[in-house]
Amino acid sequence: MKKKIFYTIFAMSIIMMMFSVTVFAEQKTELPVTLRNQNAGYDGYPSFTLNSFEVTDVYIVSDSKKRVEFNRSYKDTPNGCTYVRINCYDDAGYLIGPVYFVGWDKYVDIPICTATIEFTMKNPTENSDSYLYRKLVTLYSQDGRSITVTDLEVPQYERVGWSGLVTMYAPVDGVFSRTIEVSPLEVSAYEAVGWYTYEGALFYIFKDYYYNTLKPATDYNSVFDFVEEILPDLIGTKYEQEVYKIRTEAMDLWRKHCGGKPMGLIDYEISKNSIGTPEVTLYFRNLSYKKIVAFKVKFDCYNIFGDLERSYYDSYYIDNSNLDIAGSFYATWTLYGADSVNKVKNIRVIEVVYEDGTKWYGK
Repeated sequence: MKKKIFYTIFAMSIIMMMFSVTVFAEQKTELPVTLRNQNAGYDGYPSFTLNSFEVTDVYIVSDSKKRVEFNRSYKDTPNGCTYVRINCYDDAGYLIGPVYFVGWDKYVDIPICTATIEFTMKNPTENSDSYLYRKLVTLYSQDGRSITVTDLEVPQYERVGWSGLVTMYAPVDGVFSRTIEVSPLEVSAYEAVGWYTYEGALFYIFKDYYYNTLKPATDYNSVFDFVEEILPDLIGTKYEQEVYKIRTEAMDLWRKHCGGKPMGLIDYEISKNSIGTPEVTLYFRNLSYKKIVAFKVKFDCYNIFGDLERSYYDSYYIDNSNLDIAGSFYATWTLYGADSVNKVKNIRVIEVVYEDGTKWYGK
């Protein structure tokens, strides 16, 4: 199936906007260490500038502890760092417990079960405390409460119904170039004045492309390609059924366009098997409202001169699974007796057997 470039570009632009971050330190080891300056750049607090914090080694020292060795130097810190606290988290994101060490130490021992650590540095000689944290995230409950936690704690809160800010998008000349982050409780209000969630923007582009490009061009199979691409992101949203409606409309139009046949031909290709005999592969789409278990097909084989070499008539039984409603399917035939074929024409499905035993007949 062809993959359409507009969806890829849109998805990549959204991902870049949603997940762009500022890096404060370079991680030198496989141990996940994330450093964040909570107070840098806002609320009038001075910035605690980190010049380097290089983890040089991590190894086990006992049955319950592993040792983190490091080199570090600080910039613009009047009297050095008095102490450093490490918060240790397990694989599930739960806090195991803080570990403290003084500013001149070269290593610290942490629990074996630690999956991620965060460093918190405090210098009491500064006018205001400055901290280096993991990313802080504000979460919201369904009743309007809010709480700020580290990104390690987010999964715990999401499991009990909390959720983070929602990125909303607004189109400018058809391009979703404006963004804003709002609480979940504000989403409906923003949607009422022309903003879209990620899912809404995705559906908006799909719908616009269908009605303005694909439908006028009778490019119905591309509609199914797009549905397969975007539907995983829209399952469970209010747009899911709207996508199915467009797919059904495209299926009905395609069936009408090909004379009421329950299977639409997508494409075909000719290749050769291991002994050089030509093979033809036909690609179909189920345009009916029933699952298909078998069908009969006819097609004509032509050589490079345009001469008819032979006509094929054959049955095909769909193994292992039925051809689902709106599903795609391909079948391959070895063209014995047509060694010079380079094109097939007049491909027509003449009989279809449905899962319930009923049949469709064509010409």
